[in-house]
Amino acid sequence: MKHFSYKFLNLLFTIFFLFAVSLTAQQDPNFDNTLGLQIPESIPSNAPLGREVIVDENGFENFLIGVDFAEPHISANPMNPTEYFNAFNTNGTHYTYDGFEWFAQTPSFGAVMRGDPVTAYDSLGNLYYENMFGAGNIEGCKVIVSTDNGATWSASVTAITGVDKNWIAADQTSGPFANYVYSTMTAGGGVGRFTRSTDFGVTWQNTFNASTQQLPGMMVAVGPNVIGGDVPGGAVYVVTNGGNTVSPTYTFYVSTNGGSSFVVKSAQFFANYVG
Repeated sequence: MKHFSYKFLNLLFTIFFLFAVSLTAQQDPNFDNTLGLQIPESIPSNAPLGREVIVDENGFENFLIGVDFAEPHISANPMNPTEYFNAFNTNGTHYTYDGFEWFAQTPSFGAVMRGDPVTAYDSLGNLYYENMFGAGNIEGCKVIVSTDNGATWSASVTAITGVDKNWIAADQTSGPFANYVYSTMTAGGGVGRFTRSTDFGVTWQNTFNASTQQLPGMMVAVGPNVIGGDVPGGAVYVVTNGGNTVSPTYTFYVSTNGGSSFVVKSAQFFANYVG
């Protein structure tokens, strides 16, 4: 008798649950009763694809933006969180103004491009796109700048010289070095180069060369200088990758004057890790 009662109660509970889900789905057009996903209110009702959830068989939201080679890098515009730009090897790019509709493009650098694309926005929403170049061997990196999220571009300039793997970062703060743009690149012979632009990517200066860069993996990042009074964008960090592939030494440098000069902070060894 008790066994029958439990089965009966379970049946009633299941019927009630399905009825509640069905009622919710009918009352709220934004409810997907298959996966239980809620459409964010931030998506406008007049978006190009409407207020709908697009998912694959595993429940992930996907938007096909094209087919490109490898090594993509994507950045978001801090002035408009619905604007994104990405670039794939060797020079296949995509940009969007709403996250739904993507436009494909192959920007002109006026040179033979070699890949390793990286991107960055500054605090004003200016977009910087860097890519290695060289007709024979790799000679360095070109940078182009867009003020409309990748629809149109400036003429390219050489931002840095080197032979392999570059990186770029922009100061997105309102601090003393606001909108400075920084680049790093392996130059060969144990040297890693650092350059900066203080005029929105028009000109670039090589202000620092590190003697600890043998392997691809040199990078640059921007943070606050909390030791010097919590200065926004007051610390520019550079890390180099030296040694051999499975036992590299990472050397960390910091600049507190907008990349004019650097000091060594530490050298770290992580055995059996590839940079």
